[in-house]
Amino acid sequence: MTDVEFENYLREYRTKGVGELLYNLICNGVTQVVGNYPPQVYSPNQVWDDDARTALCHDFIIERLLQAGWLEYHLHSQEDVKGLRRAIERNFRYFLINRKARSEYINLYGRVKKILNEDARFAKHPNNSTHARFWGLKSWKDKLIAQTRDEVLEAMFGIALPVLIRYRTDSKKYSPLLSNRDLTRLIEGTLRRLEKYVGMDLLMDCLRYRLNLLDAEIVSVDQPIEMKDDGTMITVGDTIPDSTDIPIEVGSEDLADDFYERLSNRQRAILALQSVGERPTLAEIGERIHVSKSTVKNELDTIGLMLAQSSLSQEEVERVFVHLSEKCLSYLEQNRNVDDGRSV
Repeated sequence: MTDVEFENYLREYRTKGVGELLYNLICNGVTQVVGNYPPQVYSPNQVWDDDARTALCHDFIIERLLQAGWLEYHLHSQEDVKGLRRAIERNFRYFLINRKARSEYINLYGRVKKILNEDARFAKHPNNSTHARFWGLKSWKDKLIAQTRDEVLEAMFGIALPVLIRYRTDSKKYSPLLSNRDLTRLIEGTLRRLEKYVGMDLLMDCLRYRLNLLDAEIVSVDQPIEMKDDGTMITVGDTIPDSTDIPIEVGSEDLADDFYERLSNRQRAILALQSVGERPTLAEIGERIHVSKSTVKNELDTIGLMLAQSSLSQEEVERVFVHLSEKCLSYLEQNRNVDDGRSV
């Protein structure tokens, strides 16, 4: 690509904004990137068809490139079309990941909403307003309402949690973060330490900090949308259904699924080979997937540390490890030609 060609893009932006040249460049970049991400999570249609790619491309152009000013930044920071294309593709990856984080937040909100509405330990403040909901413990009387993020976070960070269950970026599922049991324990423990009612908007804002969902750009769940005929206000939170996709208890097989999602393909291949009946040596495993013996050991140590940090009992770890090894063996059988842990 030449500087003259890049000048054509600059000239188009100055005179038209996003014209045919820039639009085609952006759409081609979107098409190149989306194939690396599972459509079940990232596509608005659950498939990568023309409609899905076009919809994402338009959202990306409006929300990130124009409104957030990234297109102008890329045009001024790059020197050729190749660099511009790479910058736009990298920015689009961030855009996709943020949409996933936002979806995980929405899923979390639905679960919190369901827990508070159905668990007998929780109750609404007797003087809830028409568009804001304050929650506390059912046994309470005459408690104040929390006003600041700091006081809620201080109580929330006083509750110990297991390692968060966070799937890899290319996972076909949203990360559950916590089982419903641990999420309920976190909410109840926070309220007990705080001894104040907490509004849903503030509670969810603090959960973003506690569960590391800060990358998500989230609208306030208490933001009013419209007034109903009876005078009650419909909020953003009212449009989010109670989530029922995460079981109350996460069993050994479910946990094995979670850990499997967090392994790289190379780790899956190593664990599978380490689990086969012949029990090959580390050197033999390394030779099989074309890595060094020390790399095999480091990967196995990483897997062991991940399990050790899960707050599971030794008995639970052993059960999870059996299921995890079985899943990795299935992976290896489906990808018999393995090179550095990647199927070829």
